[in-house]
Amino acid sequence: MDKKKINAAKAFSVFILFALLVNAGVGSALAYSNGGMSSTVSNPKYSTHDFIVDHALSFLPEEEKQFLVDRFSRLLYGTELPDYASAVGGYGIGDTSKHHVYYFSNKTLQDNSSAVRAQAMYNYALQLMMEGDLDKAVMMIGAMTHYITDVGSFGHVMGASTDWGAPDLATVTEYEDYVGNRTMQYESNTFGKYIIFDGELTARTAYNATLELAYNTTFGDSKGRSAAWLNDFWCGCNSLCRERAGQTLNIAINLVADVLHTFYLEASGEGGIAAITSATVTNGSGVANLVGGGMARVYTGSQLWMNFTVANVNFSSPVPLRIRLYDNGTLTGESVEVMVSQGSPSLQPFLISSIQGPAVHYYSAELVLNTTFGEVVKDVVNFSVKAVNSSIGVSAAPLSVSGGNQTKSWQITVSNTGNDALNSVTLRVKSVQNGTITPLNATIGTISEGGSKAVFLNLTTSPNSSIGMKQVIIEARYKDFTGAERAQDFVVTYNVTRVPTEIDLSISQAGVKVNDSVFVTALLKDGNLVPLVNKAIRFYSNATYLGMMTTDMNGSATILVPTEAVGTFELRAEFSGDSVYEGAQRAITMRVLPIETSVSMQTEGAAITGKPLMLKAYVKDENNASVAGITVWFQEKSGSDWVTLGSAVSDNAGVATFSYQQVKAGESVFRAVFAGESVYDGSSSAELSIVGRDDPTTTYAIIIVAILAAAAVFYFVFVRHR
Repeated sequence: MDKKKINAAKAFSVFILFALLVNAGVGSALAYSNGGMSSTVSNPKYSTHDFIVDHALSFLPEEEKQFLVDRFSRLLYGTELPDYASAVGGYGIGDTSKHHVYYFSNKTLQDNSSAVRAQAMYNYALQLMMEGDLDKAVMMIGAMTHYITDVGSFGHVMGASTDWGAPDLATVTEYEDYVGNRTMQYESNTFGKYIIFDGELTARTAYNATLELAYNTTFGDSKGRSAAWLNDFWCGCNSLCRERAGQTLNIAINLVADVLHTFYLEASGEGGIAAITSATVTNGSGVANLVGGGMARVYTGSQLWMNFTVANVNFSSPVPLRIRLYDNGTLTGESVEVMVSQGSPSLQPFLISSIQGPAVHYYSAELVLNTTFGEVVKDVVNFSVKAVNSSIGVSAAPLSVSGGNQTKSWQITVSNTGNDALNSVTLRVKSVQNGTITPLNATIGTISEGGSKAVFLNLTTSPNSSIGMKQVIIEARYKDFTGAERAQDFVVTYNVTRVPTEIDLSISQAGVKVNDSVFVTALLKDGNLVPLVNKAIRFYSNATYLGMMTTDMNGSATILVPTEAVGTFELRAEFSGDSVYEGAQRAITMRVLPIETSVSMQTEGAAITGKPLMLKAYVKDENNASVAGITVWFQEKSGSDWVTLGSAVSDNAGVATFSYQQVKAGESVFRAVFAGESVYDGSSSAELSIVGRDDPTTTYAIIIVAILAAAAVFYFVFVRHR
């Protein structure tokens, strides 16, 4: 038979075997490699399942993994057990038909077989730990990791009943052999670079870890590398396939680390496996049940019994339990250790011969259990016992109210200043100095220890109440926990003050300019906005005192404000107050603007080239009045620039005159500029253009000379020659 026929026969045989396995419901028979069944527990073969749990251990703290490291060979041997029914030592399981998890294409769970088995093995291992069989417990932990990590192979999340159909058996075998051959020791050149701790150990059940890994294997990563994708495209030569295989191994390792972390927490006693089911304090007042953190009230010096009932919640065999009792953090006693069976609670009593007080005793009862990992506190009941001392306090919020029949709400606070609840608390106003209070009686109710409650009373001052502190006497009544009624008087005070006032300030116009007649008006009112008559108001402009005016029947006082200068001024009105009314002040800002100006320009006389020319500037204010005594600058245009020629001061007619020394031939352009000064704003004239012309007297002289010369020539030529 040639090679092609042999390969075809092998392929057909594999296909037939796979079909039989699928039809038999064991489509998950293939698995990550264990390196084959080991012949001894002490020297197990090493492959993928061992690689995963080995790396998961590296993510655990030393104290959490030590019991596994101490039994490392048993841990690795345990990873083989789910694949083999006849393992060495009689520990074999061999339930390969349950090594799968299936999801529907809509991402809902279809079959959770491997997750169920993983959780069952977790629970069994935990039971063995509690019974003290650590060697077997560690093997079962190894078996548990097998059920979790098998679903990291795409062949364990695909089956004939799934929406994806059964995987290609040859591809699954090739994939698991490829991974197995490269995970036969802790170091892996191919996959080592993908093994990265995710940074956090999370409490996670074996069941949930299995489902989470199966979900990721089934639906793939962000690059779409799902189980179906690997089934179609797997090749160890493809970097995308290798990367996905390494990624899946890393996810499996981190999940296993989380489950091992969770197992340690439970096995070391973190789980609630034993509890204090009742705690009571018995004394002359009766019995108080303190489960859940209660509080008992007793008299100082009382003798009391504390009784604790402890229960074994989920141990199948009796466990040694005892109570430790602390008072305010100090160990006060420890009960005898008692073997407690599940379903048979045990009573453990403590006697306190004389409780000290008055004080609050914060007790803590710890239920102590000895485990494989040492002593563990399984339950704690915290409760308090008070040596009672009842007392009450009444205080008033600071209150200042102006005199003259003014009313304000006043907060009165009743406080429990002892260490006992106060019941049926009431208040009664017995007397008020210079005023009245409503209501006179108030019901408070119960005030817990350290608590307080407030009531609000309305206090009204007498019409002629004097200024100063006034007293109010209030009686407080309450019942203590024995039902006895007690009463106590308290003095609280309030302060009668002057009536508050306020000032509204306004000016008579907007857009103030120099020398405008402007008035500022102050309106004085009390706190109820009632105008105050015949009160002195002082006025200021900046720091300058303007004068004092008295408010009229409308509460107004008005004064004329000077506006001789340009600038910004703070106008302020002040009321100093008197024996009845508080002082007040208010300020506003007034801006005084300069007077606008305008400048016009003309020349005096003709513009004769080479001769001087008088330039005149006429300055007017915004009311067309002449502006005298200000400096005007005269400028001549040179290209695009202006050249300053000089300046002149305006006369009483508002005219500034400047002598331009020598007129140029052709056109010249001038302007007059007032830069602004004193109370006037600056301005400039329009451009003035002139054209320099020749002097006409010179022209006439030349003509006369020419005529005389011509006459002389005529005379000598014609007259004398005759």
